Amino acid sequence: MADVLNPVSSHAQFNASGVSATDGKLVALQADSAGNLITRGPISIRVTSTQTVTAAAYSSGNCVGGLITFSNAVRVAAQGGVISGVTLRDKAGQNVSYDLFLFDANPTSTTVTDKTAVAINTADLAKVIGVVSLTGVVLGAASTMGVLTNAPSLGFKLGSGTTMYGILVTRGAPTYASTSDVSIDLVILPD
Repeated sequence: MADVLNPVSSHAQFNASGVSATDGKLVALQADSAGNLITRGPISIRVTSTQTVTAAAYSSGNCVGGLITFSNAVRVAAQGGVISGVTLRDKAGQNVSYDLFLFDANPTSTTVTDKTAVAINTADLAKVIGVVSLTGVVLGAASTMGVLTNAPSLGFKLGSGTTMYGILVTRGAPTYASTSDVSIDLVILPD
């Protein structure tokens, strides 16, 4: 038996100038000039934070650069999504592993200071989205830079606002050459 396609009425609108949804508002389904429904796949958001680090030696367990603020991690306040990728760039090419603790709100009860041991306060544990381990650095030419990546598929929902927070902890003893040696990207598939 042959497959039969049954047309479905979608009541889509054609708009020559295009339509954009803002602040989570709904818009009518859109169609092209031929009446075909316009669809769009998941759109990712990339947020980057460059840490201000100390150009010196760190010890294993030290915080790298203080509290990380990932502004505009979601499009609408209190929205969620899935963290689909994490990339750490190290201009100094340090061959160490890291743990990135991610929070759905500012961990205000935890003291987060560059180049000191991290102890997350129990009052902030409920804010932890998860921990992303970054291991297996890929070193660039002459080992002068390194990149670590992970694809955690970590779901989250922010309690309010559009900012996600993080704490980067070294699991080795890196020595950075410049105060801007470390940056972190999150790739997020928003709800």
